[in-house]
Amino acid sequence: MNTITQNPYLVASATSALSGELDGCYSPRLLELHGRIGRLRYLAYIMAAGAVAGLIMLLAAYSLPSTLTIPVVAVVEFAMLPLAIIFGRRRLLDMDKSGWWLLLLIVPVLNLGLAIYLHFFPGSSGPNRFGPPAVPNTGLIIAAAIAATLLATIGTIALFVLFSAFRLGLGH
Repeated sequence: MNTITQNPYLVASATSALSGELDGCYSPRLLELHGRIGRLRYLAYIMAAGAVAGLIMLLAAYSLPSTLTIPVVAVVEFAMLPLAIIFGRRRLLDMDKSGWWLLLLIVPVLNLGLAIYLHFFPGSSGPNRFGPPAVPNTGLIIAAAIAATLLATIGTIALFVLFSAFRLGLGH
């Protein structure tokens, strides 16, 4: 027996996946607390969630009075926190690291290092102590990662342009 099947801390979905689902891989579900996700899937999940949150906040800013905008933004931000924790933890599990590493996100400068690590460093190529790798990315995951990244980039540029226009006195 290998060490993966003997690991008492291995989650049930990972153990069942080892018994033959797509050559030792498993199919991750979006809001699953356990299991591994790779870089592209992490990017797709986190950027899509951020794009939805940004759209809600933008709609609130333009359609609600300012007294209601701040509470809406606060609720949306607090709703994003569990998603960021879930996705970040699963990404760390892919790199054979404990989810507790996410605590580095509250430490200035180290949070930037952890964000770079989560986005750019590869995970374990085969099974690790947290289970087997996820199935290869589908076309939908690839398209979602590209679309969400483009939307976030365009949104950031648009916000910069709007902010600059207001600072120059072009908008009221």
